[in-house]
Amino acid sequence: MNKKSIYTLHYPKSKSSEEGKAAVSYGILKEINLDDYDIIHYCYTDLGSSGSPILSLSNNKVIGIHKEESRHEYNNKGTFLKFPINEYLENKNLIKNKIKELSKKEIYEIKYKEFIKDFKNNKFSKILFMIGGGVNFSKESIIFKNKKDYYKQLNDKNIFMLDHFLKKPEDFYEFMKSLNLDKLKPNIYYKFMNFFVRKNLVKYIFTQNVDGLEIKAKIPHEKVIFVHGNAFTGHCPKCQKSANIDKINEGIEKQKVYYCPTCGGPCKPNTVFFGETLPGEFFQKIEECKDIDLIIAIGTYLTVSPFSNIPELTNKKAYKLLFNDAEVGNYPYDNLEEKSLLILGENKTNIRNFLNDINLLNEYLDFLQEEYGEEL
Repeated sequence: MNKKSIYTLHYPKSKSSEEGKAAVSYGILKEINLDDYDIIHYCYTDLGSSGSPILSLSNNKVIGIHKEESRHEYNNKGTFLKFPINEYLENKNLIKNKIKELSKKEIYEIKYKEFIKDFKNNKFSKILFMIGGGVNFSKESIIFKNKKDYYKQLNDKNIFMLDHFLKKPEDFYEFMKSLNLDKLKPNIYYKFMNFFVRKNLVKYIFTQNVDGLEIKAKIPHEKVIFVHGNAFTGHCPKCQKSANIDKINEGIEKQKVYYCPTCGGPCKPNTVFFGETLPGEFFQKIEECKDIDLIIAIGTYLTVSPFSNIPELTNKKAYKLLFNDAEVGNYPYDNLEEKSLLILGENKTNIRNFLNDINLLNEYLDFLQEEYGEEL
């Protein structure tokens, strides 16, 4: 018995179908006779499907050619398929043309349905979250009132350049006061992550953010890797000694730079500036993630390295699920071969729909109420 997910591209001749438009059916390979390559899969393909390519849902590779209509001895529950390799070679162009006729929406629906099925069948048990700044630029966030002004200030003043900080630390102190990090509260995305942490499905959470909202959301500290450092501990970049973060924050509040009592250099939170190295923990934990099977990325365009390289540095075969409001990274999401799925749109709605589709919405609503005293 061999069970593999497949789908069939075909041209149905039924009157209800638009002539020349490709249709799709899916199924599970249930029986294989190695003598003549006959396969039964439980999915009816309608009329006129002979000669259509049979493709694997896992990698989009052609695994055969549809040869026969459904057989009565199988009570019309399945379709009889034959897989002669010479006919596959003869139909390469036909196969290529039919794949092209699938719309992005059709491809998304195929991939989404297959992913949801895999999730419900417990295929993913070691999740790695990748969290970017977009989480805090979301509609639900209160971090920045004007994203354009924020980036303009960073670029014009070189806020996160180490050389500039050592010369004019007051620019950084002024910028940090404008953020007012103490008033920030974790939004829906942090609670979404914590839900899966509590279900013991999360390996690690790699975050580009430095505000520590993951910890405020009650996510265990050992699960969070602050790739670009954090704002709740401090040090002196001149002598590399630890510095009292309370003194630094007091200096930020009073707009008075706190200087290192050892060497006299300006002190700052442990956020990574250009010119500084990433925390050693980042590289250590990457090595522990070779066995992950699912990456969920939220609020990142996956363009800033080495953060964007995490999928390549951990497990290249891991499935990539991304929530964002625009196209992200270099992954061809509209390619059936790519093990990635991009869920576009307003994230709060998408997360709710996703949890509902994997039959975890009610459990999540209970978790929100019990852990945070909140409703979605």
